[in-house]
Parts: sequence; structure tokens; C-alpha cells
Amino acid sequence: MISLLAEGMGIRGTSRVTGLHQQTILNLLETAGEKCAKLLDERIRNIQAGNVEVDELYSYVGTRPENTERGDPIHGEMFCFLGIDRGSKLIVSHLIGKRLASNCRTLMSDISERIQGRTQLSTDGFPAYMGANGAVASAFGTDVDYGIEVKRFGQEDGPPGRYRPAKCLGVTRAAQIGDPDLRSVGTSRVERMNLSVRHFMRRFTRSTLGYSKTFKNHRYATALFVAHYNFCRTHSSLKNGIARTPAMAAGLTDHVWAIEELLRA
Repeated sequence: MISLLAEGMGIRGTSRVTGLHQQTILNLLETAGEKCAKLLDERIRNIQAGNVEVDELYSYVGTRPENTERGDPIHGEMFCFLGIDRGSKLIVSHLIGKRLASNCRTLMSDISERIQGRTQLSTDGFPAYMGANGAVASAFGTDVDYGIEVKRFGQEDGPPGRYRPAKCLGVTRAAQIGDPDLRSVGTSRVERMNLSVRHFMRRFTRSTLGYSKTFKNHRYATALFVAHYNFCRTHSSLKNGIARTPAMAAGLTDHVWAIEELLRA
């Protein structure tokens, strides 16, 4: 059942396939999510990360933002903050919450505690990350090579009334702290990770009824995805004679984990 959730099947679909009641599946999700969150906190430590990318992924919980009471902390617009190591593809840290400066600082502080040595860090141009009082400076001080990548988008030409994704018109990169290599500053890898999140977590799929109804289940499902991605799912770009997971590439384990090992650990 946990494998079905980790592969992108929703609660109702899992209930139909397994014959289990939806509340039973949610109870198991809660147990698995708590175990995975604890595992990630304990195991993702002392990471050698030469290049870290950070981005935020939009979703909503309970109700759409326009139908949510102002100031409600657990409903409406919600973001999944992700920080990944560009080399190993490991998700070093994640956070679920509003797109606030306080959450940016929490994420950056967590990343700084989990990696070893100096790293290069890339974000988009969200102001909460930048500046002398920004999240990056507060967490790393000057012990980081930090750069930003800002992309300019415009609508592609075509017949009116038809949806098309925005077209990237240009990219600007700038150093913020230290001496980052501007040629390698970017958020393309973590943005590709956003696609994986939407693919393997039903509650992140756009324009469906699969959105999270409660904040706690949103967090449990995300913790399950991150742990499964890091330790159980092999990555096509990491093959070195054998199939490898991000955790293997980062030196955290020497084999691909099964779901049973993930939950026991």
C-alpha cells in the first residue's frame, strides 16, 4: 500500500485497488510519514554538497487561496520548499508552509546544518533569500558562494484562447555572497525536481480533486516522497555500473532500499 502512494496513486485510488478503507490508508500514511520525517532528520547529516539549488513548489491545502480566510496558516496557498544537491540529486532539506521570509530562514538554517564545508548555493530572485538580512546571509554568513538566477517569461505566440506554458525570454545571473561560478548558478535541476514531485504525489497534480484536504497529511505525504526518492528510487543520471539512488551517490548507504527497510529504519 505504501508503494502505491509512493508511486503517485491517490488515497481513493489506493482504496479501490487494495480494498482498504480510506481512513485506514490515511492512518498508515500518518505512521509512514512520521517515520520518514524522523529518518530524514537523523540520516541526512554531514553531506558533502558542492552545489545546492533551492526552489519553491506551489500547491494548496483544503481550499483554493481565494476561498481561504486571510491569515489562515494551514489552508489555502501552500509551498513545498526544496533544497537539492546538484551532484547526487539528494533532497537535502524540505519544508511545507507559506511563502514567508520566516520559512525561508528556517529552510536555509536547516540546509546549513546538514552540509559540510563550503558550498555554492543557487536560488531564484525571491527577495526573502537575498540581502544582508536575508535567509541565506542569516544561515551561512559569508561561508557560502551564493548566486541568483532570474528568468524572464512571456507568452508564446499562437491562436487566442488556447493555454500554452510561458516561454523563457532570457536569464540573468548575479553573485550575492562570496565568489560563485556564475556559469553553474541556476535552478534548472531543482525545477526538474518539481516535475517529479507533481508526478509522484497525487496531491500536487494540478487541476484535480487530489489536493490535500489537511495540512498534516500534506506534510506526511511529502516526507514519504522525499524519503522514498532519496533512498528507494534509482536515478537514471547516477548510474555508475549499477543503479544508484541519491542516498547512495551521497555516501549515505551502499544499496537500494526497499519500502520495508525504509519503514524499519
